[in-house]
Amino acid sequence: MLAFDRVTTVFVGVWPFAQEDPEPLRVLTGTGARILRNPHPRKLKESELPGLVAEADCWVAGTEPITRAVLERAPKLKLIARVGVGLDSVDLDAARDRGVQVSWTPEAPAASVVELTMGLLVDLARQVTRADRAIRAGGWDRRVGFLLAGKTLGVLGAGRIGKRVAALARAFGMEVIAHDIVEDADWARATGVRYVSFEALLAEADALTVHVPLTPKTRRRLDERAFGLMRKGALLINTSRGEVIDEVALDHALATRLGGAALDVFCEEPYSGPLRRHEHVVLTAHMGSCSREGRLGMELGAARAVEAFLAGREVPDRVV
Repeated sequence: MLAFDRVTTVFVGVWPFAQEDPEPLRVLTGTGARILRNPHPRKLKESELPGLVAEADCWVAGTEPITRAVLERAPKLKLIARVGVGLDSVDLDAARDRGVQVSWTPEAPAASVVELTMGLLVDLARQVTRADRAIRAGGWDRRVGFLLAGKTLGVLGAGRIGKRVAALARAFGMEVIAHDIVEDADWARATGVRYVSFEALLAEADALTVHVPLTPKTRRRLDERAFGLMRKGALLINTSRGEVIDEVALDHALATRLGGAALDVFCEEPYSGPLRRHEHVVLTAHMGSCSREGRLGMELGAARAVEAFLAGREVPDRVV
């Protein structure tokens, strides 16, 4: 362990943690550090963080807002180990300025998000959730959906997750088109995926799935103009970040144009907005990574980053 002139403290801000498997907590306690845990069974608010991180040397983080102001209240902090893949909740510039390392677990949640994405796509195409609701209400509604085979899937963001979704969609017999700021020509040739412009992606896709990080350029990327370019009756799936979508514009598009949407992420979570009123919308609670295997992989990855740091070794999957 690194030499500290006081008790080393690890703050576990993410919730839940070690709920499905105790191994990540065993890894942390095995470092000999004092472990402080999130006292609330929910995502922490920015106003709650300063009093919790003041003594922290390492922070096992979820999606709580780690802003410059929060980091200024954590003078001893040297490592943020993010449980998950998104880094939009961390002010990376502020971390860099303060000499705080940041790691993530990019591979661990990928398979879980991919499988949920495909499940949501099948649900929308075959109207599974709508049939379930009808039966629970006392009805018997044999809804007629459509096959994925022969349809076109648009992948917005062909990175680690988008590429895997594309592979499964191809296995279903779908044509796949993609748009990304960085094009992987070798992958496209090998898989038969065609890169297109953003506008062509919207215009050609029977279903659009979103797999981009949240950045200033992607925030509200799917707005009123974008929905107006989509095919009438097209489907939308978002398992990336809620803020990529203008939810007011989506509400209007669902009432006038789109054939359905499946959303795992929202601008404000927990979500309680007007998208709940649409029968052709499936809503899930930001659970794309929440398979037992995916969750354990993310938590173990973050715990091992802390373990490595305190042992003086290189932090795996470090981004800052």
